[in-house]
Amino acid sequence: DALQQACRVAKETLLGPQAPEAYTIHLPGSGSRLIGGGRQVELTAEEVRSCVLDGFFPHCDLQTRAAAQQAGFQEFGLPFASDAAMTRHLAAFLWDHRHAGRDDQEIAALGDRPAARPDWLLFNGGVMTSPRLCDRVVQVVGKWFAGQDGCDEQWQPRVLAGERLDLAVAVGAAYFGQVRRGAGVEIEAKLACSYYLQTSCDPPTAICIVPGSASPGEKFSLSELKLELAVGQPVQFPIVYSSTRLSDRVGQRVVIDEEHFSHLPPIRTVIEVARTRRQQSLPVYVEVELSQIGTLQIYCHACDSEHRWKLEFDVRGSTQTDHVGGEAVGNQAGILDDRSEQAARQVLLEVFSAEGKTKPARVMRVLADALGMPKSAWPPHLLRAMWATLIELQDGRRLSAAHEARWLNLLGYCLRPGYGLAADDWRVAQTWRLVHGKLAFPAISSRNESLILWRRIAGGFTAGQQLTVYQQIAGPLRSVLDPTRRAKGGSGVSPHELTELLRLVGALELLPAEEKTQLGNGLLNLLPLSKWSSSQAAMLWTLGRLGSRVPAYGPLNGVLDVAVVTRWLRALAASSLTDANLGLALMLCGRRVGDRYRDVSPETRELILDKLQRLGAPQHMQDLVQHGGQLQSEEASQILGEALPLGLTLR
Repeated sequence: DALQQACRVAKETLLGPQAPEAYTIHLPGSGSRLIGGGRQVELTAEEVRSCVLDGFFPHCDLQTRAAAQQAGFQEFGLPFASDAAMTRHLAAFLWDHRHAGRDDQEIAALGDRPAARPDWLLFNGGVMTSPRLCDRVVQVVGKWFAGQDGCDEQWQPRVLAGERLDLAVAVGAAYFGQVRRGAGVEIEAKLACSYYLQTSCDPPTAICIVPGSASPGEKFSLSELKLELAVGQPVQFPIVYSSTRLSDRVGQRVVIDEEHFSHLPPIRTVIEVARTRRQQSLPVYVEVELSQIGTLQIYCHACDSEHRWKLEFDVRGSTQTDHVGGEAVGNQAGILDDRSEQAARQVLLEVFSAEGKTKPARVMRVLADALGMPKSAWPPHLLRAMWATLIELQDGRRLSAAHEARWLNLLGYCLRPGYGLAADDWRVAQTWRLVHGKLAFPAISSRNESLILWRRIAGGFTAGQQLTVYQQIAGPLRSVLDPTRRAKGGSGVSPHELTELLRLVGALELLPAEEKTQLGNGLLNLLPLSKWSSSQAAMLWTLGRLGSRVPAYGPLNGVLDVAVVTRWLRALAASSLTDANLGLALMLCGRRVGDRYRDVSPETRELILDKLQRLGAPQHMQDLVQHGGQLQSEEASQILGEALPLGLTLR
């Protein structure tokens, strides 16, 4: 670290204004030879300039492209680039976007090189505070165009003035915040990406559905382009995008190539139709909208009826380098036409609007009747549509404590498990913003339902949000789990409330290992106490979740150390408990995964298997401990405390 910091200071000094001819780096020794064991190296300004300028800002031609594979000079300020030469990336950017924002007349009138020529350069970032680096970029760009296609021999791009380049992004973010509040001038940004729906594989061709000139919120209709939609069978909808083909028009057919196109995770699903219709395909046309939150919404309209199916893709990964998207596996359960969404919406209006006449206690039954299916059969896309309606009707929870309790309960049910569909992270963030610390009624029912809500969507929380939730309930939990505080009495926590607190904690897989270990140790001490016997099932369930060898959604580095879990397993195997959740806890903590860092020892495994046999545990549960394997749906329901929505599975 000391060497890195010293090199950084040397670089900034030798590349800055009024730089000295040389700079000496001093590295102290260690131990008794702190002074005598030190070293020093002298760097000359010429060495640093040659290294940085030729390594990161070399002279190159406009047609030169960045290396596709990492080789040679690498990684000094571009950790995600395969080629560290910024000028080669700049050449590719200018050339690939030479026609962006131009109409056909301009494209025909301009040659390729004049079209790529920039008028101004705007420097950004602390690295560009060095005048030598800025001058090199101006020189390189000038050589690309000077004296060619009618350009003056002495031409160079002009430079826009900027102050504190190291703070430019922060200043821009602050200004954008002012604009969002009505102050300042908003500059409208286009997508900088075109989106395409792939329609064939041989050859790979696609149709442009959103052009690069579009703005978020803009809608596009491809009504003149008739497509065939396969129904009643598993299908996939591949979406590709391009940041270079920005002039393609909506409806234009293109051939997909790896150089200009990238793939988004496809949606795999089944398009459901009424049982009376036996077609294998339907003629449809497509309408598309890119939402403000970064989802691509595609509506497939039937040409011969009023049916419409909505597909939703998370496309933030195409424009946000720090966003990691996943496949929307929840859509595998199938997609109903939007008449089901309208039926559910009408029921919710009857309950949570000011004019509503349906009592909150009856909402689930009325929804099941209106949709013609039990709640266990509601597909995830329908649940998310109901979530959106509930958010729209959030004022309805303030009608009474009963309304708030039912609203919270249904909100969590519709968003569980907090992941699995496009933009679920955004939905979880919205729910957090609207509910956290903002209950309308002090009723116990509201408090308990908020705990259930957080448990149901915990899989979509960040580590910080999970820690915040835990810190807010840690006090009541410790008053029960801590022997000293428990002996003083007066915890104020009822067995029912303790059960919900424990089930919530068990769902927080991103908690620090130290907190999980303390919780597990406290639960082992609490299990034998008869006063809390009614919460025994919840204690065992939570122990299993805390020590699970395979997290439900969290990363593997969050799995507790095997030595800690082994102590828990030996204590549970030696106990006289007979609760059914004991078998679940033993299986979760002792499940074989084929990883020596997570698997328990053979001796501990034999203890677990012996206890499971004496408990009469299902054979598959014993197989998971002895051989490993995948969870069955019943086991997944036990782990989460309820069934997952259709199409979503646990690891």
